Amino acid sequence: LHCLVFVALWESYLYHTGGRIWIYTYWQLVFCFVYTVTFSGGTGGSTSVTVTYDQTPPQITPPSPPTTGFSFKSYNTEKNGSGIDYYDGNGVGVGTWKESNNTTLYAQWDYEEPSKANDGTTYQISNAGNLLWISEALMAGTITKFNIELTADIVVPEGEWKTIDVPDGNSCTFDGKGHSITLNGASVGL
Repeated sequence: LHCLVFVALWESYLYHTGGRIWIYTYWQLVFCFVYTVTFSGGTGGSTSVTVTYDQTPPQITPPSPPTTGFSFKSYNTEKNGSGIDYYDGNGVGVGTWKESNNTTLYAQWDYEEPSKANDGTTYQISNAGNLLWISEALMAGTITKFNIELTADIVVPEGEWKTIDVPDGNSCTFDGKGHSITLNGASVGL
């Protein structure tokens, strides 16, 4: 524990017919550093918890995603996920608490892989998480030649959009099938 320990020695003695008997009494006061953690992002789940410095954070109930196509990945000290993860996707505390103040942790999301059509190369996009998964897989080189078709209108949550940039040597066709993608309130028909 990351605690302050104060120790006091109290010396006292008793008289006995054969002389003095010395009795030493120690008092120890322990103050541990306890902080409140609040959670941001998603719906439902735990809203706050108390943690102790240098201890593993307690189990929590993870949040539900803000929209379909996402799954809870972790809680992080930074909104963009570049900080420290203190909870995994199941709400289990990870590592030991090292923040020295009350803190807000931010939900991080995984994007769900879209289903494929019978041809095996056409990804059927039905939600924002599917679209963002395609973007990440393309940029990582996981997929190189594929087709995309929308199977529903899609609303991309604010702050989640990632540009779909097709690297050299890759090929992609995109068929909106009359559906639209809405980003920051602006809808684009495809």
